[in-house]
Amino acid sequence: MKRVLPVLGWIIGVVLMVSGGAVAGSVGPDDLLELPAKPLPAGTRVMVTEPGLLAYRATTVQVRVTAEQGEAFVGAAHPVDVTSYLGTAHALRVQRIEPTGEVAGRLVGEPAAELPESPEALDIWSERAVGAGEQVVSVTLDGSPVQVLAQAGPEAALTVGFGARLPGIFVLALTLALVGLGVILLLVALRLRRRGRTDPTAVGVAGEAKEQAPAADQPAGVAHRSRLLAGALTITASLALSGCVSVPEPAVLPSELRKVAVPADGAKALLDDYDQRNNALIAAQVKKPDAKAWAAVDSGPVLVADRFDTAWHIASREKRSVVSFSHDGAVVHAPSFGAYPMWVITSSEEAVRPADPKRRAWTEFSVFHRESARQPWTNHMTASAEGVVAGPAPAVDATATSEQVTAAGELLKTAGRYLESGQKPTLAVGELAKLRKGWTEKSAIAARTMIACQPYRLSEKAAKSVFVVRTEAGSLMLGTLRCTVTVVPPKGHVLTWKPEMADALGVAAVQTDGLVEHRYVTVAVESTSSAPQVLAVDVRTVRPHDTR
Repeated sequence: MKRVLPVLGWIIGVVLMVSGGAVAGSVGPDDLLELPAKPLPAGTRVMVTEPGLLAYRATTVQVRVTAEQGEAFVGAAHPVDVTSYLGTAHALRVQRIEPTGEVAGRLVGEPAAELPESPEALDIWSERAVGAGEQVVSVTLDGSPVQVLAQAGPEAALTVGFGARLPGIFVLALTLALVGLGVILLLVALRLRRRGRTDPTAVGVAGEAKEQAPAADQPAGVAHRSRLLAGALTITASLALSGCVSVPEPAVLPSELRKVAVPADGAKALLDDYDQRNNALIAAQVKKPDAKAWAAVDSGPVLVADRFDTAWHIASREKRSVVSFSHDGAVVHAPSFGAYPMWVITSSEEAVRPADPKRRAWTEFSVFHRESARQPWTNHMTASAEGVVAGPAPAVDATATSEQVTAAGELLKTAGRYLESGQKPTLAVGELAKLRKGWTEKSAIAARTMIACQPYRLSEKAAKSVFVVRTEAGSLMLGTLRCTVTVVPPKGHVLTWKPEMADALGVAAVQTDGLVEHRYVTVAVESTSSAPQVLAVDVRTVRPHDTR
């Protein structure tokens, strides 16, 4: 026992001092453990980590990227966004990182597929860096799904390095090294003391040789050294297990990765970005009307109405001034999606500048649609109400149930039947009553008016006519009806369009069977435990051949 304990102590002391010193020297005071940067396989200009590779909590991962020539980009985003961004592009999906810094994975995609030249301009990245030389991002892992993507320019090779920041590891490593050094010094001191007690030539104060300690004292000395070594080991183990260092904790990802389309605090950024792009386009349209340009900011029924508005602008030679729109008090109802396209419903107070004295502000409910991560949000459907209308409070997860979706589709059909017949439906029609009254009022030119409405459909493949979200108290739906209003003249009379209107609509001016107006009617309907209620309505004229 007398020999075993010192040997064990020497081994422990040396191991602690050497390993602790090595870790402290490689990590540094910033607690960042870096692996060597390694070049990716030849011809690989895009690298993306698998979602499971970074499925951890309580740590920060650092990724360093350098392009052989030109600029390099590195960014972190949700896997749903990264998948949409990559599309079919050729990329190395990293599944494992070796201690040497080498990465292992699989190549996917098509080399000929193109990627955006400026990925940093997209809003999908939680962290991003771009430029010449080494680019670095640090991603704090909290168990949420995340992927890191690195991209170089055409024909440029990438060098990638990984690291992890473990808070407290430097202090722990340095402490262990000092504990190891302390154990070694303690053993040296004990050995020197033992030699001093057993050396027969040692001289005392009176000049006589010191007496050798009796054999009976040896067990006590061994016990003393044993307690010291046990204490050192206890201190070492305590430091390692006391939480001085934050150890990464593996996280379990769900089988289906889904993303909330827009976070609760992202409504203002979404509408500000739309206003900026939309106002710039409005200013450009005043100088040079271009119907195709509206596709950059709008889609669906709003885009169809834009095209008629541009045609009317050209046909009527109407002089327009530049106006700008803004949205305040934005609230977003955002479902979760496993893939693109995505959509959200927003409510906000919209104002126009220069101010219109007849209509200073109004409440707007809109569906914003996003086709892919590479494309911006577009205004898809809009319904408005004068003044301030309190919309429903959004739910934490706004994804509607299948029952709510079915009920919303029936509500849209009910609204259409009300416009057609005037029969009072099981919902509070609100502004729909004024709309129907305006369409059916008797006049000198109309013997009768016929109205037919059916749900608008985005396309034959994606027959989506309603957008519905779950709210705290029920649901909120936006849907669009495609209505035709036919004005039949008295017998013996013929109705004609004004020439500029006929040009804008793309129809003959003389209509022998009556004038047929094509309108898109969008309604916002809130459903709670009480009767459904129409909150807002929007009516837009469209061309007959452009009703999808």
